[in-house]
Amino acid sequence: MFIASVGFAATLPLQEQLLELTPDPVRGQVQGVESAGRMTWQGIGAAIAGGIAQHFTSGTAITFVAAVSIAITVFSRPFVVRARAVRVQAANA
Repeated sequence: MFIASVGFAATLPLQEQLLELTPDPVRGQVQGVESAGRMTWQGIGAAIAGGIAQHFTSGTAITFVAAVSIAITVFSRPFVVRARAVRVQAANA
């Protein structure tokens, strides 16, 4: 439970960054879409893990889903860094 909470807390700076990049009139909508999308993908991930566990052992399913999660995190990191650079450039302009 602690690790899951830490993982969720790690999304808070990303949400703040998203809101900083979003114009004021649509901030609420953007935050709602982000939250709904995150929850949807969490459900899809659980369904995929359950499907894998139907054909393999639960340990294999957990390991596979964890590896995919880490790969997505590593792959998406350059996009987070790029968005941060855009924010800094906009602040300096």
